[in-house]
Amino acid sequence: MQIKTLASIDLSRDNIGAEGCKALGECLKRNSSLTRIKLSENRVGGDGCKAISEGLKINKTLTHRSFSGNRVGDEGYEALAEGLLCNQFLASADLSYNPVSVDGCKALAEGLKCNYTLTSIDLSGACIDDEGCTALAEGLKENTALALINLADNAVGADGCRALAETLKCNKSLTSIGLYDNWIGYDGCEALADGLMSNQALRSLYLSANRLGDDSCMALARSLNCNQTLKSLSMYGNFIGQKGCEMLACFLEKNWTLQTLFLCGPHGVLSIIPRWRWLRSRRDQEDGRGLALSQ
Repeated sequence: MQIKTLASIDLSRDNIGAEGCKALGECLKRNSSLTRIKLSENRVGGDGCKAISEGLKINKTLTHRSFSGNRVGDEGYEALAEGLLCNQFLASADLSYNPVSVDGCKALAEGLKCNYTLTSIDLSGACIDDEGCTALAEGLKENTALALINLADNAVGADGCRALAETLKCNKSLTSIGLYDNWIGYDGCEALADGLMSNQALRSLYLSANRLGDDSCMALARSLNCNQTLKSLSMYGNFIGQKGCEMLACFLEKNWTLQTLFLCGPHGVLSIIPRWRWLRSRRDQEDGRGLALSQ
């Protein structure tokens, strides 16, 4: 690129295709100023993703890359994984709404094992199932850099959550996991709750729209009794009634870390607000910290 001061470029929905990506990839090999590139919804396919990834192997300034909705396929994921092995500058990658198979997840997991700079990856809407999630979880066991992974709007169930729970027991870098709009159910929630008991790094957990009920609240409540790092828990769009909310409220008396709890529905709000207000008042008086309840 000839403009030596250009730091960010957005080419989303510009129909650049694979050929356009090849030209951009060559530019990235020589560019020393660009830090962000957004190429969402261009249907570049695997060849386009591969071309950009080739540029990333040499480029030392690009830190944020968005490839959302490009149908990159397994070939694109494999190219990105290969790029991650060589590139130690990219900090954020958005691959949302690019369907991937188990093989693509395995390739990406291998890239994550050896990368020390990527801190955020968005894999929402990528059709990732339990097997794919398990592969990614294995990669995260050896990763020490990634802080945020978004797996929302996928097909992750109980088995995928069990794999993530095992990762939580040993991973010390993940601070945020997005799992809203999946199929985790009670068994998956129970597994995650078990993982939280041994984890001292996660700050945010998003479990909205996952077919969770009152029994899931009990599992999470027990983990909140032990976990002292989680600050935000999102559970709206589930089937949680008054009983489940009362369980959470009871265990919040012993948890001094959680700051925000997202719930939805009249039963949840009515049952938890009085105790929440009492807790907030007590904590504000003792150490000045506040709490927030969102609905």
